[in-house]
Amino acid sequence: MSKLCFFLHQKGIFVTGTDAAFSERLLFLQEAGIDVWTGFLPERTGKPDVCYYSSAISENDTEYLYLRASGVPLHERYELLGEVANLFPTVVSIGGTHGKTTTTAMLSHVLHLQNKKMLTHIGGICDETDLYTGDDYFIGEACEYRKSLLALRSDVSVVLNCEEDHPDTYTSLSEVFDTFDDFLRNTKPSGIKIVNGDSLFYQERQSAFRPITVGFHAENFYRIENVHEIKNGYYGFEMSSFGYPLLSLSLSVAGKYNVPNAAFAAACCLALGIPHDKIETGISSFRGVKRRFEYKGLFLGAAVYSDYAHHPTEIAEALALGDRIREGKNLLCVFQPHTYSRTARFLPKFCSALQRCNTLVIVKEYPAREKPCDGIDALTLFRSVEHPHKKYCASLTEAGSCLCKETAPKDVILLIGAGDIDTLSSILIADKQSPL
Repeated sequence: MSKLCFFLHQKGIFVTGTDAAFSERLLFLQEAGIDVWTGFLPERTGKPDVCYYSSAISENDTEYLYLRASGVPLHERYELLGEVANLFPTVVSIGGTHGKTTTTAMLSHVLHLQNKKMLTHIGGICDETDLYTGDDYFIGEACEYRKSLLALRSDVSVVLNCEEDHPDTYTSLSEVFDTFDDFLRNTKPSGIKIVNGDSLFYQERQSAFRPITVGFHAENFYRIENVHEIKNGYYGFEMSSFGYPLLSLSLSVAGKYNVPNAAFAAACCLALGIPHDKIETGISSFRGVKRRFEYKGLFLGAAVYSDYAHHPTEIAEALALGDRIREGKNLLCVFQPHTYSRTARFLPKFCSALQRCNTLVIVKEYPAREKPCDGIDALTLFRSVEHPHKKYCASLTEAGSCLCKETAPKDVILLIGAGDIDTLSSILIADKQSPL
């Protein structure tokens, strides 16, 4: 929402906004001269021409009800996103269950270095977060929650991967496949479709349509090969097309899971005509997105990292990376479940994914838009996980106290979840030294 607010402001539209809690994003908007505040203040809300709201907002929200009673037209965020994207002659939309933010930011970084005129819209914070340099390209995430990605008609449509998530939107993997099918159908007639050729989604739904495929198997149009570790947790790889070498890429973001993200970003660059050497240089200089295995500082001599992982697959990957860099010391995982419905739907997978740490701390859930009756809570998850050294904390403050007792110098602490778990780092961190 903040990125769209900032873009509209840059376009000369008078825009205001409100959020439930104060954040760095609100401060950024205030400093840009935009009237934003926290809580419901009807005297400041007034009666705008139109209101766009996040899908996290309940229809029982006080401000939502106030605006509806005032006769203000109400629309979800994705409708505005589609309208904004339509202002640009070239639209690149990156969808998938995992990796959208990093891949989109990486692509945007490469294009920015080539002085492309564009708007970047991603669900995270990095140097290119609020990048608006002109009206040639729209580079954005295509989120499948509530099928919002169907508002986008793209010149380049990308599906990174496809798993079950958002149980309050989809009841089966088949329904998720249906939505990504429709997303690809929305590609403009002269557009390009790029799909994970190793995925079940491609095999079951897209192979007959012969999109450009990216993956590790030899039959992919763009093949990822010769993956190698450059240094502890950082990787390089090569891309080829049917035996012909194309690119040699080195990553400055940790995690083997970022190899396919970089490959898809490179495939998009190739589709947009970016020279090979510029792709290699751009991707190697990309430093990542906040809350994607972000180093936060030191706590009692332990390195603290923060990651947005909230799905079992993402958690398993984040913990695998944490295990890779801990160098024999303890890995402490602090996990905050996000939504009751997701916790219920993937309970066995959460229990399995959370095993790969020495100490597991589960914090009271972040409910977002949901109520307890929508699924199960964090305490139920805690009781279900079979872990030899686990703790439950009813608040972030309690989790901080727990870490005071559990942490030793040179340990690795990983804060994971899509809620407000990252604020725990502000409680813990007093030192910004590099852990390396």
